[in-house]
Order: sequence, then C-alpha cells, then structure tokens
Amino acid sequence: MTSNHPDLDIICLGRIEVRGGDGSPVRLRSHKALALLLRLARRPGEVVARDSLAGLLWGGFDNAHARANLRQAVLHLRHDLSAIGADVIRSEGHGLYLDTGRVRVDAIRFEALAGSQRREDLERALAL
Repeated sequence: MTSNHPDLDIICLGRIEVRGGDGSPVRLRSHKALALLLRLARRPGEVVARDSLAGLLWGGFDNAHARANLRQAVLHLRHDLSAIGADVIRSEGHGLYLDTGRVRVDAIRFEALAGSQRREDLERALAL
C-alpha cells in the first residue's frame, strides 16, 4: 500500500470528512465513533490506551460503563469502515491505533509540509 492510495482518507482541516481510498464518503453511525477515529488519527501508529479513550469519550460514566461503550464504538467503527474495505484499526495490548500505511490524514500532511523549507511544499500545505 502506498501513501498515495490509502484505504482511508481523513480530512480534519475545514469540514471534517472521512473517505474511502476511492474518494467515496464514509458514513459513521455515531459522533462518538467519529471522535474515536479522530483521536486515533492525531498520531497514526501511536497506541492510545483504551482507558484513556474511554475516559475521554465517556468521562461522566463509571469505568465499566465507559469501557463497554468504547467496545461498542470500536465494533461499530470497524463495521462502518469494513463496508468500504478499510481495515485500519489495530489493537495492541491495552490500546488501539491506526495502521499508518493505510490511512492518510490531511492535518498530518499539513504539518509535514508546513515544516519544510521548500516553496512547493509550503504551497501544497496552503492548498490543504
């Protein structure tokens, strides 16, 4: 899989959108599933502890209920993404992460391009 053809394209700059690798929109069944995906997209490849995710998304719930809600959200998110063939959520130990080779996040691309000294990279960053 090349970075030019991801299974999933996450657009955070401007209007938030999630698209399949072919550009088709992905419909997620809940705002919590979208929030979970966006948190994982902050740093693809970085493992985020399930307890941290549960606390972030369901902080007003006791730990058992928050973890149950997280399991349900992960299940729904995986199902919604599998509808377009995007198997990108990975588990490791007590955490979750996004498969970096299969996901493209515009905000991550922007940061990389904006840190460059090359004019064409800066122009591409502005275009994002």
